[in-house]
Amino acid sequence: MIPVLPTIVVVVLGLGILGPLTAAEPDWITLFNGTSLDGWHVSAKSGHSGTSKNTSGGRWVVEDGAIVGSQDIPGNGGIILTDREFGDFEVAVEMKNDFGPDSGLFLRSTEDGKAYQAMIDYHSGGNLTGIYGEGLGGKPHIRNYSFKNAVTEIDVKPTGDPKVPFHILSDAWPSFRRHGQ
Repeated sequence: MIPVLPTIVVVVLGLGILGPLTAAEPDWITLFNGTSLDGWHVSAKSGHSGTSKNTSGGRWVVEDGAIVGSQDIPGNGGIILTDREFGDFEVAVEMKNDFGPDSGLFLRSTEDGKAYQAMIDYHSGGNLTGIYGEGLGGKPHIRNYSFKNAVTEIDVKPTGDPKVPFHILSDAWPSFRRHGQ
């Protein structure tokens, strides 16, 4: 039997917006109804809630049909998890982050934030969709590029094992990314 853990966790140390999760295919399960946080709960047990001494897990609300996460006090983020546990799964998510926040999608997370993080580190030196072993000793830690000082500039230097090639040249990145679309 495969152990099951909560599947979807979003961690936010800055502002992050998770768009309405609608079923991508007929037999998919919609995790977010677009109006409330029913089926989700906040955990303050991770290191991301250390500023509050783990008494609060960030600010999580629904605004304009999206889950919006932000710090509740400066430096204090947190994680929001699905109430339901899943075995094998695929996930489709839409996010709209400002440049600057440190955020991510935690997969197979525990209440204290041990997970495989799909990084959404939308800041200088960060990257999108690299994989990081959050609370797992940093293993794995795979990324295919890093942002420079602006979201329009990337440094293509794959890291980790195995190295994952990035099939977009640095010069083509500004026309590839479609901020806000």
